[in-house]
Amino acid sequence: MNGKHCYKALHNRTKYAAFVRLKKTLKTGEPHEVIDFSSYKKNWILRSYPSEMKKPLIGIVELVTDITERRRAEEALRQSEQKYRELFEMQ
Repeated sequence: MNGKHCYKALHNRTKYAAFVRLKKTLKTGEPHEVIDFSSYKKNWILRSYPSEMKKPLIGIVELVTDITERRRAEEALRQSEQKYRELFEMQ
């Protein structure tokens, strides 16, 4: 997708969605991150970085990581620990 905007290529939108940190990176030139963003029934980490650390900013790199399975595993572990704790406390 080099050179293409994700909001057009992936989502068929005409502008950035409000949650996208690309706007902040464009404005400040600093990296930004959103952890545990929920969309499309999945959990994501969204990261945006300036492509170069010089002015003017000419590009941004966006990394999107699907953490859905990790969140499910963490929740299953939490429930299992809670169940074990309740059983232990009944003894």
